[in-house]
Amino acid sequence: MNDTIKNAGLSDREVELLQALNEQTELIEAIRKVVLVGIQSNGVAKAGLIYDPMFNWAIQIAQARGASNESIGEATRAVSEGLNQLQLGINEILLFKRAEEKTTKTNKAV
Repeated sequence: MNDTIKNAGLSDREVELLQALNEQTELIEAIRKVVLVGIQSNGVAKAGLIYDPMFNWAIQIAQARGASNESIGEATRAVSEGLNQLQLGINEILLFKRAEEKTTKTNKAV
């Protein structure tokens, strides 16, 4: 997390906002879904939705006219790497947690 703060040039306020965001697990999950839906869900059959396999990025890459097997593989690998990088970024946000305050317990018997 410290490297992320340094490398991204985050201000103290931005770190506080990320910590506050991280405390809202439902919001984090909603953000994850919105960011990743275009890559993970295109062309996936779901109840109540019209299924269109041509909306699937992998099928579109595979059916590119004149594309060699090598270029199709390279494009698929690039999309996969992009997906991994997005997921790593989201995972990095999850590291922004406020430090828990330690409560000291006193022994009343002493």
